[in-house]
Formats: sequence, structure tokens, C-alpha cells
Amino acid sequence: MLTAWLKAAEFQVDQVIHPVVAKLGPPAFYLEEPKMFAISTGNEKAAKHVKQGMALFNAPWDFEAYRHFCAAAQADPDCLMAYWGIVMSLAGNQTEFFKERTAALNRLGALLEVKPEIGVPLERGYALAAVALMLENATQAGQIYHSIAKEFPNDLQSQLLGHFLMRDGYDANGKPRARQEQVNAAMNELMRKHGDHPALLSFWVTGISEAPMETVRLKTEALPAARKLAKNAPEFPPFQLLAAHLESRCGNAKLAISYAEKARDLYASYMKEQGVELADCGGWVRAQIYLGHLFAVKGEFEKAVTIANELAQIEIQKERVFSKGNSLLLWEGRTLGARLYASRSTTSSFDAGIKSLSLLSKQQWYESESLVNNYRDGLVLYLGARKALVANDLKGAKNLLGQLMKRAEVMARERNLARETSSYSEWFRAMSTLSVLVSELQGMIAEKASGAMKLAAVNWYQSAIEQQSFSASLLPPSLSYPMEMRLGWFYIYGGKKKEAEEILIQGFKRRPGHLGTLTAYQEVLERLGKKAEAAHVKRTIELVRK
Repeated sequence: MLTAWLKAAEFQVDQVIHPVVAKLGPPAFYLEEPKMFAISTGNEKAAKHVKQGMALFNAPWDFEAYRHFCAAAQADPDCLMAYWGIVMSLAGNQTEFFKERTAALNRLGALLEVKPEIGVPLERGYALAAVALMLENATQAGQIYHSIAKEFPNDLQSQLLGHFLMRDGYDANGKPRARQEQVNAAMNELMRKHGDHPALLSFWVTGISEAPMETVRLKTEALPAARKLAKNAPEFPPFQLLAAHLESRCGNAKLAISYAEKARDLYASYMKEQGVELADCGGWVRAQIYLGHLFAVKGEFEKAVTIANELAQIEIQKERVFSKGNSLLLWEGRTLGARLYASRSTTSSFDAGIKSLSLLSKQQWYESESLVNNYRDGLVLYLGARKALVANDLKGAKNLLGQLMKRAEVMARERNLARETSSYSEWFRAMSTLSVLVSELQGMIAEKASGAMKLAAVNWYQSAIEQQSFSASLLPPSLSYPMEMRLGWFYIYGGKKKEAEEILIQGFKRRPGHLGTLTAYQEVLERLGKKAEAAHVKRTIELVRK
């Protein structure tokens, strides 16, 4: 690695600037300059760009952060924190920007090696952590950031990065794992001490919004903070989208729609004003996907489908299949209609869902470049099986289920290949969706049987429930309805009113404000003779529909 770093004597700043960024003008300044350490540079312009890049990195808006760090490197080719920022803002599986990230990493290492006196100790620590993240792992980098925080206890940024990189997520039951629990406690303590700090607010709200099944805490703590961020920066689209995400998770579909629409419009204005392509604006795609989901949840299905069809007809450039925006379009935007129609129950709906997957030519699915085709074909098979069930063609449904399971198996074998692309998170979400749909179909097929075979539906629906994912990465759930609704209706039809009530309450907690679940819940309450509770749910349904 030292040999590669020492070659930095031949370094040119344009090596770290991707052509899509190089052709753009100067980046805009969106957020107030964060309170942080002074940047070691003799160039005031470079320092301002680094600080804005840091603010956008925290927001998070990686593409705009990258642009500012590039501008800082152009203003001062020896600015250590400019290259730190480029590496960190491109730290994900962004194969399009791999060459530029590698060049920035090499430059970072060369500056540390050839100019050991460069920067201040805190900045050199940041640089070493970025190198560790790229060459070792997130845990190693997190430990370095924690060491920096101990040496410089007033530096909030190193604490945030240390906690972020040390996370280990939640188990299948939604419980935080050991390190995640420590991170949550540490972040709560930071909030107690520095709750008004914009970077901390953004980090904390984003983190807690990803936590499964914490509806009460989301409503009382995270949602007010998200609203505050959106209010304080009304023209900043990432905070509007974050607020939409939290409103949605808390069951406030109407408010979520207003935030998502504002985020979409702000992103559209940003692209027009800055000359940025949709391929580099995943935020716009996320906002549109959220709107489609929210309209479906709210019962305005035609509006949802209109958005889905618009997304499904946006063409993608072959050479930019793995950009953030295009990857979201390919995996999420083009399949949104099919996933929305999965909530319906008629042959015409399933036909429309299948049709939505073919609004563009087969070539536009880039079979040789992308792994999305197994997912697309799996959704076609699922909708076909649902059609067969409506027609009471049990044999046909089982045949299509078998094909779907084989398609899912093929897709599962592509995991390592998917890891090498920028679309791994989309692949993972798609794989989880197919797994849920397989279990759901098995439950629906079992429902068509009689006797003991019919009872197997409970196990299949329970499996689908357990495999459901939560809203993450500022995206809604991949399916607009909770699987608890399927099991709830099964219990209702079977006369098991108490069991139906219990599972539907669970579904309501998972998806507060979902009309289908609320409708089923109202019915079971009426059958149980709980008239007051049923009337309350009815009023809730009326509020959701407004």
C-alpha cells in the first residue's frame, strides 16, 4: 500500500473527482456552518467546503457532501480533511465511484506518510479511521473514532462516527444486539447533553427511525425531533424526507404525504438548478416511492398506481445502472406497482400488476448488467399464482409457487455477487420480499384445503409475519400491507375472534394507520361485542381517509 501511496507524487486533484461531478458547477451551500474544529488549511474556501461537506454528510446527503469535499480538494490539494470527506462520503458500495474513492484513499495515505506533520492530531486520527474503514472494517474504524473522542472529548463528530460504525443492529425479534444496545444508550446520553446540535439530531433521528417496532418512542421522541429539523431547514429536502419517514412510521399518512411531496419538489428544483441527473438523486426516487406507498395505505389507490406507473416508465442509461438513483428506480421504482397490486384481490388487479413490470422494453431491465430480473420474474409468478387462486385453480397456483421458490433459490445464490455491486441493499430487500411472498402464498394455498391441511395456513402466515422487514434506509416497507392482516382475516373467517384481535393489534403496531388492518380490526371488535372500541377504530379509519 505504501508503494501505491507514494505514487501520489504524480497525483492530480481531478483523479478524485468523478466526471459526473466535474461537469457540474460549484455546489450550493444548504446548511449553517457546523460548530467543529478548525480545518487545517491556508485556504478559507477549502475550509468552508469541508465544513459544508461535513454538515451534508451528517444530514445525510452523500452526493452533495462529496461535491463539497471535491471543491475543498480543488481549493487546497493538500487539505487532509478534504480527502477524508471524499473517502467517507463514498464509503458505501458505490462501484461507479470506486476509482475516485481509491484515489482519495491513496492521497490520504500519502499525505500521512510523506507529510507526518500535516494537519493536527485530531485530523490525522480522522484520516487513520477512514483508512481503517476501507482497508480493515467498520469496527476497527469505530474504535479509532472512539479513541479520538476520548482524547478530544469536546469533538462531538468523532463520537457520532464511533457510535455509528460500532452498531450491530437488531435481531429477528426486533431486540437490539449487545453493541446496538450500548450505542443506543450512548446516543441517548448525547441527546441529553447536546440535544439541539443539528448533526446529533440528524444522526439520532435517522438511527432511531430504523429501529423495529418502537412506535411509542418514535412518536414521543424521534418524531418531534424530525419535525424540528424539517422546520429549521424548510428548503432542505433530506430533512423533509426524514420527517415523511417518521410520520409514516407513526401512522400519520396525511402529514407524511405533505412532507414527502415537499421533499420531492425540493429535489426536483435542486436537480434543475444544479444540473444534477436523476441517477445522482436517490432522494427524489425515495420520495416518490414513499408517496406511492402512502397513498395506497391511505386508500387512494389510483394515486398510488399513477406514481408507480410514472416511475416504471423512466428510462435508465446502461452505463449508469449502478448509480444510486438508477439502482433505486430499477429495483424499487419499477416494481412498486406490482407490489402495490399484491394487496388487492381481483384478477384485473393482478393483471395490472404484471403489466406494470413490462411498461419498458426488456432491454431496459439490463439482464446482463443487473441482478434485478429474478426479482421481477418472481413478482410476475407471485401475481400469477394469486390469479390462479382467485380462479380456484389450486394446481396452477401450486405450480407457479414452485417456480417462484426456484426463482428465489437462484436469487439467494447470487448474494456474493450482489455484495460486489452498488445494489446490494436493494437486492437484500428484494430477497426478503420474495421470502415473505412465498410464505404468504403457501398460507393462501393452505386456506383452500380442508381439515388439518387448512390449519397449516396459520404456520405459513406466522412465517410470513416473522420474515417481514421494517422501514429502513428512508424507504417504506416493501409491501403496503402487514402479514398480520392475512392471519387476522383467516382467524375471523374461522370464528377465532380472540386470536384475530390479538394478531391484528400486532399488525396495527407494525403499521399504524393501515386501512386494511384497521378495517379487519373493527370487524373483529364488532363480532366480539366491543362496540365502544369498534366505534373508536371506525373514527380512526375516517381520520386516516381524510
